[in-house]
Amino acid sequence: GIKCCVCKEPIPAGIDGIVSFVKHPFFDTEQMCPKHARNKTRRCTGCHRFEPEDDPFADLNDDDRCVCMACCRTVVVDSNDAKPLWDKVVDFLEQKLNLPIWKDFREIPILIVGYK
Repeated sequence: GIKCCVCKEPIPAGIDGIVSFVKHPFFDTEQMCPKHARNKTRRCTGCHRFEPEDDPFADLNDDDRCVCMACCRTVVVDSNDAKPLWDKVVDFLEQKLNLPIWKDFREIPILIVGYK
């Protein structure tokens, strides 16, 4: 049968014999028991993937937020992480879209703020 990627239990069939499960739109090989969508199972702040019980996500120590290992590779958690990304955005606007960029535009202060 189909196993849940969160609790690793087989997903039971309903009384009608049909197996119902939740599927992530990007991680289409992962199926979850519907109960995890209803309960307080943590989800990745970036992609909303359900956190497996046996493989916890990286905790952000911020209001019980976490990120999965896939999102961990590209997560921006502080202002210093955001600066190179901002530079790439400005380069794209200037070089690919041929938009005029005024001198101080590159030096706009970047400040990452909390989730709430």
